[in-house]
Amino acid sequence: MATANSALHSGIAPLVLGSLVSFAFVFAHPFMDGNGRLSRFLFHRVVCASGMLPNGMVLPVSVAMKRNENRYLAALQSFSKPAREARSVTWIAGNDFDLEF
Repeated sequence: MATANSALHSGIAPLVLGSLVSFAFVFAHPFMDGNGRLSRFLFHRVVCASGMLPNGMVLPVSVAMKRNENRYLAALQSFSKPAREARSVTWIAGNDFDLEF
């Protein structure tokens, strides 16, 4: 979040910083659902906070992702496959999980 909030002071081009924040959020994948929508929100939050876009204006990020879907998914999997091998999560019941790292 510190990176996302540094849009005005980072010296990184807003589109690059927004992409970095969005991609990092998807890598972290903190929720069972909604990670993609939140990552695209974070992208727009960074770009709008930089002043590059007026608040409320959006770029068709999903269209660009869809056009390059194979490359996007390959990049995500290049991180997530090794990360998944470092841990084991087994659902027991309800909110109970067995976690091994």
